[in-house]
Amino acid sequence: MNKAFGILSAAVIFAGAAALAGCGLFKGNSSSGVRAAINTLNERYGVEFKLKKKKLAGGAVCSIYATCAETGDKDIFIYQFDEKQQPQTDYIYVRYGEEALGKIRASAEKVFPGCKVIVNERVYNHLTKDMYDKDTDLAGYLADNFFHISVYVPQLPGTDEEFAEKYTDLRLALIENGVDYSELMLGCPEDFGAVVPPDHIICTNEEQYEGSSGSKYTYSAYCPNNISSGVNKGASGNSRFDDYVITKDGQKVGVGRPNAE
Repeated sequence: MNKAFGILSAAVIFAGAAALAGCGLFKGNSSSGVRAAINTLNERYGVEFKLKKKKLAGGAVCSIYATCAETGDKDIFIYQFDEKQQPQTDYIYVRYGEEALGKIRASAEKVFPGCKVIVNERVYNHLTKDMYDKDTDLAGYLADNFFHISVYVPQLPGTDEEFAEKYTDLRLALIENGVDYSELMLGCPEDFGAVVPPDHIICTNEEQYEGSSGSKYTYSAYCPNNISSGVNKGASGNSRFDDYVITKDGQKVGVGRPNAE
């Protein structure tokens, strides 16, 4: 009886596994799928990606870590959900992310020495689909991105006008250094010491590292409609002229528009 029950249980388990496999749960990362994804990205970026290790695919055509000569032994994530989707990679972030963060922080520190800067590339796993290619360099990455830049300072001039001038100075300093962005926030948190910037550009699924979360601000300013890639530009269509909002103690106190000169 027990033997018969065991055989029946095994049969049920096998049938269930076969059904799940038929649904695609255990499919993915086939040699042909991985090879095709790598070849597509090799051509797009003009480099030679080499498979390092496979990740749990969960049915995806390709979910792997790769390497290339341009980035040494750093892991490059390559992902393709299905044949209808183009493969994606975080290659540009891996190659230029550290330099980009350094340049953004240096630009902010020209206006606010000692400030703390957090940059969030608002995409998952730094996968930016096909917005970059073999012609993209550091300058191209800084000029075309989904960066949300947050600059934190311990204190600022007390008047709204002086604050607006400083925010304008910050925006222009970034622009002069070739840095565009999706959103720029300048804030004076009540607890400046609690803000701990990560040592890298974070992405959407890393937002728990943003040490500013939940902070209260005596002053803050942000530009809500400024996406350099053209997805959601402000009414002017030019990030240098879009309106920004200034708040004080949580209350809106005005809007501003930086001087183009």
